[in-house]
Amino acid sequence: MIKSQEASGNALLKLLEEPPNDTIFVLIPTESKALLPTIVSRCQKIKFDYLSVREVKQILRNKFYYNEEDARLSAGFSFGRIDRALSFMDDKIIKEREEVFKNLKSPFLKNLLNWSRELGSMREKVLSILDIMILYMRDILVYKITNEKNLIINADYFKEIETEQKDTVAGLLRKIKLMQRTKLLIEQNINLQLALEVMFMEMVENEPNPF
Repeated sequence: MIKSQEASGNALLKLLEEPPNDTIFVLIPTESKALLPTIVSRCQKIKFDYLSVREVKQILRNKFYYNEEDARLSAGFSFGRIDRALSFMDDKIIKEREEVFKNLKSPFLKNLLNWSRELGSMREKVLSILDIMILYMRDILVYKITNEKNLIINADYFKEIETEQKDTVAGLLRKIKLMQRTKLLIEQNINLQLALEVMFMEMVENEPNPF
């Protein structure tokens, strides 16, 4: 495998050194460390930043003719990516949001543990749901700090967010970090059910009467 990677890397290196006329190569690796140093040294590094929520919202309104509410929700879900914003109106994502809010109600721990067993073999769905949960926790945190309804992304679930204020700021930040860490582990192909069960147990570690 290593020899195969080196061989393909050397072939790419030769192509970069002797490119066809009027040709520009754009290499988009998941990480630069995956490329041979000799390849990296012959390339110009350009950082592609994520779009801001405002920029995504403007694109959705002006190019895809979203109404104000759908554009705001989709832009909040986008994490700076237009493709993610466009997927938000998909029936599958809408159902996943409903599922998230249903399972975040009490009995909290029992619901989440049962949920983790059901999701144990659905990697892409789990990643999508984690994104939705992160945004939900983000909304609770933002409202707790600012008391500003207009800053909430999941505005259609404002009642749930308004009443979910028992966590401290530190507790909410801890839960968000747990979900971000779990998402990263799943992207690295760790066992899904184990990752979710550990995350859910840690999330309610200091919860009074989690059942």
